[in-house]
Amino acid sequence: MITAAAAVCISLAALPVSAEGTDDTLTDGLYSQYMIVVDADSDQVLAEKNPDERMYPASMTKMMTAIVAIENIKNYDETITITEEMIAGLAEENASRIAYSEGDEPVIRDLLYAVALPSAADATNALASKVAGGIDAYVDMMNQKAQQLGMNDTHFVNTSGLHDPDHYSTARDMAKLLNYCLQNDMFRDIFSTEEYHLGAVESFPDGIDIYSTAAVAAEKKEADISDMIGGKTGFTYEAGYCLAYWTQINKLNLIVVTGNAGGTMEDPLHVVDAEETMRRLHGWHRKTFFTAGEVMHTITVNHSFKHQEMIYIEAPEEFTLDLPEEWKTSVTCSLPDEVTTDFKEQEVTGALIVKGGDKVLYTKDFTITIPRERNFFARQWKRIKSWFSKDD
Repeated sequence: MITAAAAVCISLAALPVSAEGTDDTLTDGLYSQYMIVVDADSDQVLAEKNPDERMYPASMTKMMTAIVAIENIKNYDETITITEEMIAGLAEENASRIAYSEGDEPVIRDLLYAVALPSAADATNALASKVAGGIDAYVDMMNQKAQQLGMNDTHFVNTSGLHDPDHYSTARDMAKLLNYCLQNDMFRDIFSTEEYHLGAVESFPDGIDIYSTAAVAAEKKEADISDMIGGKTGFTYEAGYCLAYWTQINKLNLIVVTGNAGGTMEDPLHVVDAEETMRRLHGWHRKTFFTAGEVMHTITVNHSFKHQEMIYIEAPEEFTLDLPEEWKTSVTCSLPDEVTTDFKEQEVTGALIVKGGDKVLYTKDFTITIPRERNFFARQWKRIKSWFSKDD
């Protein structure tokens, strides 16, 4: 007699595939010293290159500057009066800026676009003053947000990303930040804009057109970044050319962060890396290994008197991995197919292993409890009850 035991659900959280030893075709030959490619839907890491080494984020910092402002301001059409304190020293530091003058009154919405597109430091200072009363207090808010997001190797000392030895992050932390920011509708709309017209102020009576620095850099290099939905560049001499961007390719929702690429202002190599990375990503797709409720493995439990139970190991949700299309994959489970019970519960261990060719892409270790053998009296009582339940 065979009966079915309750199904056992095993969670299959996606692990960083690159950490399991996949090939590094996404990072080979690129100029950037730091890099990470993350699936924003599953958190799967497709590729990485020194992702946890400290780097200088330069103007990628402004992603944090923008999201803190967006989350703490209710009226984006309110104006802010530019003061001397907001713009002091920026020209001397060669910081990117709109060149607002003291007394200009831009609306907050324009300042947010100025932060994201041309990377304007005068706009970041104006937002800091509005939200926190000053830059130092605002930077404290940025660092608090970083800790909330699990950006454990990130520290900010300014709102703009201008170089400071104590202003640092990692490619992985910057990817966490961008993934979080993209959950915000306002940020996502701004981030995915290439061109915007700033409204009139005293210094610019007709307003002024601003452009995404990523688009400008790509035009200089004649790089095709048409798959990029939005991006935030960064540059200081110490940081090199940096870029954090969002792309969707073959239904993959991806975040890419690169840092310290070489080049010059007229020859920026971060967009070259972006063009090549997105070209390579066209060879990737999402493969489904198990759907929700699908049985991944079955264990036959042999009791005494020819009594058997079946334990079904099920996936509680869909399990997918992003993989190169040409990879031939296989799935194996090392749990036993059959066990014999004792009068005590038993534990059996095993692993689910996904391979691409000879390389292990994913492993999941788990332990299954095998129910104990029923005692003699319990078996007899069950048998008697079954007799009386039979039809005459």
